[in-house]
Amino acid sequence: MTGKSKSGVAAEIETSSHIPIKPLYTPADLKGTDYETEVGYLHPGLGPAVDAGRIGVMGMSMGATRAWWLMALDERIRTGVPICCLTRYQNLIEHGLLKAHGIYYFVPGFLNHFDTEAVVALIAPRPVLMLNGDQDGTSPVDGVRAIESAVRPVYRLYGKDTAYQSIVYTGQGHVYTPEMWTKTLTWMDERLKGK
Repeated sequence: MTGKSKSGVAAEIETSSHIPIKPLYTPADLKGTDYETEVGYLHPGLGPAVDAGRIGVMGMSMGATRAWWLMALDERIRTGVPICCLTRYQNLIEHGLLKAHGIYYFVPGFLNHFDTEAVVALIAPRPVLMLNGDQDGTSPVDGVRAIESAVRPVYRLYGKDTAYQSIVYTGQGHVYTPEMWTKTLTWMDERLKGK
């Protein structure tokens, strides 16, 4: 991945032999892989008796990244709660935090076209709750705030202002607390139960 920060600092991730490394799963691979297959399995006629209108996703850390990518790419997911892994790639570069993530986190050429907010905006108008800590060393909070600022107007265009929620916990790092667990369960219950 090569990107250029606002300060003009270039960042590049490559192998020493210049041979591209393709992990088993990258966010770009969510379409057409096990994730899409698993969601398809939940739909009527393919798997167990599941109400296809009540499928949600949640994840912590890399699971959070997979959750927001999956929601962006698969409209069958009705809601989600990504926990502790949301920021812009440009902000990772600016804070010198590319090392906070492994190669699995990066999509080659991504920053040549857009940044995280473009992917997260694809979730609209479906409800999503983002939970992050302002001291999370993998997710600079200024990147979280930039995503919020870019995505909220998209939800507003759909008339779904409250469907995008983002909570940033003061003084909290890369952890999933009991309070966050309770918020996750409440969010899912309110949006999926009895629909």
